[in-house]
Amino acid sequence: MTDRLDSGFRFHAESMPIVGVSLGALVPSVGGITSELPVIRPRNGVDYFAAPFTCPDASTSAQEVVKRWLARGLMLTLSGESEAARMNSPLLSVRPAHSRMFFMLRCTWLFTITFALAIAGTVAIGAGPSDCKEALTQHAVCESANVVAIDAMRKRSLEAVSVMQDVSTGALVVFAASEPSKLDVSTQVLPLSLSKVFLAASWWDHRQPDLLASTASEQPVNVHEMLVGGSDSYGRRVALALRKAVGTQAVLADFRRYGFNRRGESFWAEVDPQWKKRLTLQPAYARLDALNDENWSSVLSIGESEMATTALHVSRFFQAIGNNGLVCAPVARALHKGTGSAQDMICRAPSRMVEETTAKNLMAAVMDAVKRGSATRIAAALSDVGWAIGGKTGTGGRHGAPMEKQDGWFAGLVFDREGKARYTVATFVSGGGFGGVNAAEISAAVARFLAVEDR
Repeated sequence: MTDRLDSGFRFHAESMPIVGVSLGALVPSVGGITSELPVIRPRNGVDYFAAPFTCPDASTSAQEVVKRWLARGLMLTLSGESEAARMNSPLLSVRPAHSRMFFMLRCTWLFTITFALAIAGTVAIGAGPSDCKEALTQHAVCESANVVAIDAMRKRSLEAVSVMQDVSTGALVVFAASEPSKLDVSTQVLPLSLSKVFLAASWWDHRQPDLLASTASEQPVNVHEMLVGGSDSYGRRVALALRKAVGTQAVLADFRRYGFNRRGESFWAEVDPQWKKRLTLQPAYARLDALNDENWSSVLSIGESEMATTALHVSRFFQAIGNNGLVCAPVARALHKGTGSAQDMICRAPSRMVEETTAKNLMAAVMDAVKRGSATRIAAALSDVGWAIGGKTGTGGRHGAPMEKQDGWFAGLVFDREGKARYTVATFVSGGGFGGVNAAEISAAVARFLAVEDR
């Protein structure tokens, strides 16, 4: 990540996990102080530094100058509005970068020398690799990607969450929330039209035909196209046909395998202690058994009642889809910097969630949903890096509210240059409108960041 100052200087660093950069040769050991730095984003196009800054004297080493500078709050230029107001801290003030630059340059000859080194390229924030490359080799959470996700949410003034997992191992790569105290990745939310994905999975797991025959008054229904276009009327017809073909209890057994109605069972194979509270999931449920046909068809097609899930549950389902039907017990590891070599990891406690043919059908459907269905807005979002994204959208949940104020989902998979599913993505936006807009765009932004990092 490269950060700009108004003067045009560029810096390089290597140990600032909050923004995915670090301090290199000049200050090799300041990682401990930088993780708590406030991130103050530019407002109205003007860069800011955090204040106060204490001038060093002539005896202060160059390492200490930069260390103190960073510790007291070097502003890193990111997109989005200023964080100063959100932090509401009386100890924090901001000044335009050009005036702060002048103040620091006149503090001491030593600081002037430091900036001269910066101009020469000895010190540069953002020119080095982010923490993501190392995190991915350790199958750990990428904090830089979390920042990208949160920045995309806050730039749009959205209350949202986003989750990504490694498909082959189940390792958690991203979990981000704009306001975790209100809405987090473990919070119960409505599935909305994602209910059609679970419906289609059950349909294909029971080897039902791709085409639901026409009737005297209705056209035939293609289950693939039900997912691509998101037709609620098609969803209702498929739901009724499935109940008639296999029975209520068979569908409930499928949904339990998909992650619903499993209260009290462990979700994680491993979770870092610092995240145990945040990653303790509220249960996902599907209360289907007592529903009449009308309500049954509505619930499984629209997903606005009698069902609840979380972003983590949805991500785990898509992890199995991308892994040819095999679900891995999820793992949430923190990055341990400087450990060097990549760490081996296998899929823990693998079990079959859906049939392999079902997984392939669902992968094809979510790809088409982005290419020509409900999420075409992000169809080309990753094309220039050779990757692709596919996903199902969902919109609704707020009766009487205009469409732009409805809740929105985008959930699916990110595919690499070889067409292999590499990551899940599950983004829920509260009151942000169509799932094919904000939720899809946030998903694409984080997916793109990981695609660039995972080279």
